[in-house]
Amino acid sequence: MSERGVRLIALWEADKKAAQELDAIRAGLAQALDEARREAAAIVAEGARANMRYGPGPNPNAKHPSDWLPHIRDTIFAGGRGVHTTHPAGRLWEIGGVIAPRGYAIRIPRLAMAERAAEGNDARVERILERRVGDLP
Repeated sequence: MSERGVRLIALWEADKKAAQELDAIRAGLAQALDEARREAAAIVAEGARANMRYGPGPNPNAKHPSDWLPHIRDTIFAGGRGVHTTHPAGRLWEIGGVIAPRGYAIRIPRLAMAERAAEGNDARVERILERRVGDLP
């Protein structure tokens, strides 16, 4: 084999090794970011629950099934990579708006529970990200 062929094989092997190392770094960074997102989401969900109003509660004697729903505060959780709620009106209270479930317009004020919780915990979330990424080899 010519000298040029040997050099090409050596370059290919070096390139292959560099690609494997980059893949390992990418996987480690992705895992660290996912863990940081989950940890940050738990903090934001806790803050969002604290920011949500807490009314009189579900009415099991009510005629309409929507009146049997739990408090929105009790349905806010950190899942996957974000903050979620299983309550059908949870997102509406976050962004505000108008609903008319029985023909009468009801204005829901924008509470921005999760947004305020995220803004109030910026420093904690930053520290989590720095710690998780800083732990990488």
